[in-house]
Amino acid sequence: MFSFDGSLALDRWEDTLRFARELRARQAPGFGFTYFISGVYFLAPENKTIYHGPRHRPGQSDIGFSGSRADILERIDYVNQADAEGNEIASHANGHFQATEEGWTEEDWGSELRQFNLLTFDEVFRNNGFTAAEAAEHAWLPGIKPGVIGFRAPYLAVTPGLWPALRKFGFKYDASRTAPADYWPEKLDGVWNFPLAELRIAGTGKKTLSMDYNFYDAQSSARPVSDPVKCKQFEDQTYETYLDYFQGNYSDNRAPLHIGHHFSLWNQGAYWNALKRFASEVCGRPEVRCVTYRELQESLEAFGEERIAEFQRGNFPRLDLDNPRIAASPEGGDRAAAPPPSPAAPPRARGRVRRPACCLGASALRSVPRRRCGWTKADAAGVTGWRTGTRAGTLPACSRSRRGSAQARSTPGAACWG
Repeated sequence: MFSFDGSLALDRWEDTLRFARELRARQAPGFGFTYFISGVYFLAPENKTIYHGPRHRPGQSDIGFSGSRADILERIDYVNQADAEGNEIASHANGHFQATEEGWTEEDWGSELRQFNLLTFDEVFRNNGFTAAEAAEHAWLPGIKPGVIGFRAPYLAVTPGLWPALRKFGFKYDASRTAPADYWPEKLDGVWNFPLAELRIAGTGKKTLSMDYNFYDAQSSARPVSDPVKCKQFEDQTYETYLDYFQGNYSDNRAPLHIGHHFSLWNQGAYWNALKRFASEVCGRPEVRCVTYRELQESLEAFGEERIAEFQRGNFPRLDLDNPRIAASPEGGDRAAAPPPSPAAPPRARGRVRRPACCLGASALRSVPRRRCGWTKADAAGVTGWRTGTRAGTLPACSRSRRGSAQARSTPGAACWG
């Protein structure tokens, strides 16, 4: 699984979606990102006091707010486009506060999750004073809000009150913890646990997590480096670390891989370049599928506990990877280290920019009907909606961060702003 925390930079939406489309067309028909979006990026600065984060004054956010009202409309369009092209939208909360240090309760988490919906899907047009025409032109696709079933806490900072709040708000998985690289997902506190992996940076032995900011912290103390030679070294180390992570799981118990990035190009894009190289290398290998977290959750639910236990023990059929013709073929799968083999997903339809004409949704790991939808406009009301057909399934730590900068602590588990 490949994911991004945040959602601010519009050019990063464009770049990441373009890469996903290219990879699907080239070698991995079912490839998709999971985007953990931040609610404050759907609120203009002049309206910031609408947001009242737990234990903070109204209008306070450690990552700022949207750049402008116009940016919000374009950001909504990108989220719609991402969903329609087969990616996943999930929650990264709002103000990016350090909940562990602040001792958030279940009520605090509930307030944050409730406001996430108000800042995004429920009240974004009212909050920012958009006209009825603007709201109609940029309306959310109706499948997006019900499809938000995943959460990742800012800074990976959690408290015991988080998981009952997630259950109350209908979340199915949490991606805020860490675990050894070969960890198989399980339900903890009533939600699926999809943790980032605890890794060693190739060639250095330094500890890190499978997240770009952690490499940035470990390699350059979270300070930008301008030397292109050093940045290429950082890129290569990250790429090799991801390959080691993949190969260890691929040749053993096939535990899913979890790689998290941000909408930032730290160290001249070293980590984004490493991710692209890695995804291009492994997505499309035999028995490999690069799925969204929602697709993984749906598949695990379908497998059941007994079958997952068999996977954990390595009891599942494998291709003869010693056969060079099989090992070199992209036909054995389209996604990265996921559960054992299953029918390959059909290619997703590629819609028009911003307003796709058709989409294919989740459940790449199961041979079940896939979601299909068509674009339509309700002429009388003048609002935009979707005509929905068959649907498969249901839908650390920085001390602070502000609008693209972050001051990190020197801890192996650091994960920063988004």
